[in-house]
Amino acid sequence: MSEDSGTWEDSSVGKSSGNQNGKRMKKKERKSAGPRFLLNRSGVPLSEEAWDRMFNFYNKEDKQLRYKIEEKAKCKKTKYPTLPKLNSLDTNAPRYGEVSLYLCNIKGYFNQLEYNHTGTQIFEISKLTGFSRLMEKAKFIIRCSMPIKCLEATVVGMYLTCFIPKLIRFPITFKSVCQGQSFYHIVLGIYYEGQLGSIGLSRRDDLADKPLIYDSLAALVREFQQCYAGYCHKLQKVTIGGPVPTDLTSQVQVQWNKKKFTLNSKCDWNSMSRLPRSFKRDEESKSKHSFGQPRSMEALLSMIKLDTSKSTASPMTIRPATQFAPKRANGSSRVSLNAPTNSSRLAAAYSKPQARARLFKSVNAFFFHK
Repeated sequence: MSEDSGTWEDSSVGKSSGNQNGKRMKKKERKSAGPRFLLNRSGVPLSEEAWDRMFNFYNKEDKQLRYKIEEKAKCKKTKYPTLPKLNSLDTNAPRYGEVSLYLCNIKGYFNQLEYNHTGTQIFEISKLTGFSRLMEKAKFIIRCSMPIKCLEATVVGMYLTCFIPKLIRFPITFKSVCQGQSFYHIVLGIYYEGQLGSIGLSRRDDLADKPLIYDSLAALVREFQQCYAGYCHKLQKVTIGGPVPTDLTSQVQVQWNKKKFTLNSKCDWNSMSRLPRSFKRDEESKSKHSFGQPRSMEALLSMIKLDTSKSTASPMTIRPATQFAPKRANGSSRVSLNAPTNSSRLAAAYSKPQARARLFKSVNAFFFHK
């Protein structure tokens, strides 16, 4: 199937066993107990503990496989996929065909990154953070150029499409059920010049991105529903998020869950199809009162620095390009971590009894002996 059903920090959590606790599991918990994946909270590069847990979760028996992977990584340099570029005659008003071709290039970029099959989500993404923090995470993911999952691909897609004017983007979350287990998947919906599509990444090619050819959102969702049925999955719910901001410095949160639709006989398909047009009206009304313009593609790509001169010793030592503090002419740093600041010196001075007495005396003389 395309995605897993939950995130777990430890592979030992939720293991099925024949004890009494497993027998007493509630019916709802049994339905949601699908294949789980780990969540890396140690950052990049991966720590020794995170790397061991990831490999043990992926393949517990074949110990020679890890040795082969590490030896192969030592002989290769870090290779970064080519970032997609929009070829347009007028960047302020790109044509429909140019935008469609650019979305195809984003699909090729995701395919070069590859889907993360290790069972461990390498980059931790919180949906409660502001949009600017999500975009910083997207730049970090691009600099690392490691395999990603669907949520990471959605955040990177937001970053790569934020400079296109009049392009409406919104997250689409799917919930499917197969053999009593629930599965979740997310893509980034695209609306441009009355046509809809999506970009994303999945284990299945037909569950990731869709070309910009659909006349309505209902037609796009029905296409996903047919693809899910081809893998013996029943698509139960679809959650449509709000329009994604274009300002990289915006602190607002992305509306991941704006409206939910249960795909049954009572589903309001007309209301679903009207959502992208309402998003477009809202964005046009906001653009009249906003002074900032989306950054250009060249500015976005210049913000990502790929360090291709270093070679990787092992998968744990993949480090992105970092920016260090500027140095003076003599080689010393501008800010010394060991040197005490003015506030610390003042606090140390006034901590002495004589200094406190002089301070209180001067204050009393100022207020009571004017």
